[in-house]
Amino acid sequence: MTDRGFPFVNLFIVRSDPSVKSREICHDGRGSDGRKAAEPNMDLVFINCAHGMYGDLDDYARAVEASMNNIIHQTGQQGGNWYNKAPEGTAVCYGHGRCAMDITVQDCSGCLEGVCNYMIQRCKNSRGVHCKVVSCEFRYEEYAFDDG
Repeated sequence: MTDRGFPFVNLFIVRSDPSVKSREICHDGRGSDGRKAAEPNMDLVFINCAHGMYGDLDDYARAVEASMNNIIHQTGQQGGNWYNKAPEGTAVCYGHGRCAMDITVQDCSGCLEGVCNYMIQRCKNSRGVHCKVVSCEFRYEEYAFDDG
């Protein structure tokens, strides 16, 4: 399956990769060791969908959309690790995006966009989702959280 040019491989294999850590992403496309940045790895590590659902037209739907857009566009610009709070009417959505240290700012945005699109497909209208691929991860909830 391909989504926005990023293949999702091993969709049902759950694994963790402790070597993937966040750091400030270099704007020149090189890591702190001077090596050229890697292509984003979109292999799925895990996805968790909350049981509660929201309606397509309620305030929380707009808050989720605002959170997703902010995370996609700000995480790479903010050093690869970004939390947000998106209030819409009576609802608030809390989001967190994180990118691996070996991808560029642009690839961070593309990776998060791919993850968001996959989250929408797999967990449509879920009140909370946490999805991680090797190169990035995105989480949103209706409550404040800290992924540490």
